[in-house]
Amino acid sequence: MKLKEIYQKIIEEGIKADIRKEEEIKLILKEQKKIYENIKDKETFDTDSLFNPFSDTRVLYGDLNSEIKSIIVGIDVDVAEILFVDMLKKSNTDIDLVISHHPAGKAYANFYEVMDLQIDMLVKEGISVSVAESLLSERKAEIERKVSAANHNRVVDIAKWLKINFLCAHTPADNLAYRYIKNIIEKRKPYKLKDIIDILLEIPEYKYASTYNNPPKIVLGNKDSKVSKIHIEFTGGTEGPIDIYKKLA
Repeated sequence: MKLKEIYQKIIEEGIKADIRKEEEIKLILKEQKKIYENIKDKETFDTDSLFNPFSDTRVLYGDLNSEIKSIIVGIDVDVAEILFVDMLKKSNTDIDLVISHHPAGKAYANFYEVMDLQIDMLVKEGISVSVAESLLSERKAEIERKVSAANHNRVVDIAKWLKINFLCAHTPADNLAYRYIKNIIEKRKPYKLKDIIDILLEIPEYKYASTYNNPPKIVLGNKDSKVSKIHIEFTGGTEGPIDIYKKLA
């Protein structure tokens, strides 16, 4: 596959698994098109936003027409990981593309924009739109301030220097994981908190994490506490506002 085909496939699958309706996503893209048409400084506009609703998912470096036959993927890819890939390539290990889950470069600089997805998630749980928007706007502003001072392009610059194709896929991956976990939990209908833990431990990734002393944990309540309403948080950029849990209770 070509790099652009992989990128497009990631976007397509992310949209399919998104909690927002397809019509809403189309409206978001349409709004971006209007903004682009009306601004004078088109050179600084992120044109990927015209077809990609996930600000935290981008091709950070690479020729979109390059053929990709082998990929290495990591949750966090920083300078050390890019240098590691360069070492592998020099030892005749074919790697055509590095994919990071967590965003970098321009995808990190404004990844907080995808947090709007949380509004739809909270509304589905019965929170009013006005309350969800109010609480989330404060949290978004907090995250924006936090990331604004970061050296966003450090790892991207290293990838460019070493000519290593580099892509990050954040919310699309989170959307797919959210859908997967949600479907399993809803199908199994856990009765107690320990049942949720048991269900999660059947998933290979959770089981693997447990072998490294990082299993899923109950942080409030105990294993015999009964389960009533289940709210699953897995997507939307980063953690939402703490105060929202009072509204969900």
